[in-house]
Amino acid sequence: MSRMVLVGSGRMRDADLGVVHYVVRSQAKRFTARWKTGELQLTVPPSVSEQEFYHALAEMKPRLLQRRPLSDKYYFGQTIDAGEFRVFIESIETNSGRIQARRANGGWTLYVPESFNLSDFEVVRGISNVLRRIAGVEAPSILVPRARKLADEVGRHPVGWTISKGQRTLGRCDSRGYIALSSLLVYYPQEIRDYVIYHELAHLSEMNHSPRFHELCDRYCRGRERELIARLKAYKLPL
Repeated sequence: MSRMVLVGSGRMRDADLGVVHYVVRSQAKRFTARWKTGELQLTVPPSVSEQEFYHALAEMKPRLLQRRPLSDKYYFGQTIDAGEFRVFIESIETNSGRIQARRANGGWTLYVPESFNLSDFEVVRGISNVLRRIAGVEAPSILVPRARKLADEVGRHPVGWTISKGQRTLGRCDSRGYIALSSLLVYYPQEIRDYVIYHELAHLSEMNHSPRFHELCDRYCRGRERELIARLKAYKLPL
């Protein structure tokens, strides 16, 4: 760890706290912190090295996490973990009235103008729409290979796989034997994704929801169909 003394101000990202803004103040006698619009504002006393800074932040972290204010659906510094990728929501100083998404650090960063009120309906809808577009980009390389693997596992294969945009309908098997998977599945845990895939694979044999269908689907799910249905119904999408 560098022994350079911190000066001025800056910001960094912590895996648990999100975006941390810090400012070194000559009159400060100790570290102080407060949450503001979902981001941590940290005052640092003078002559503090980087090593001392990170050590102090680690000691303060449990208390800071307990004090983190409850917020609306989105907040600056938020991390949405989709497993194969993450989406970071950060503020940006800009005159643009647009939310921008860029690939970064193995995932995506959403840059939201700092003047935006993240409680505003239109802003929430804008972020949600960007998350949907990201899902559309990520879904083919995440969902289809997994679906093919599970199809090999149970020995049932559709004519083809497609990606849809459905939110209420996460999977669909048509009479021609094509299976569509919603791109939004990328925001669900892997076990729920697998359940949806198994559900549609079972429809290749039973195009209804008869007892025979559920028996087959439950077998594909290794006896966990009811459990996974309950988890699916209880899960809240970040949209």
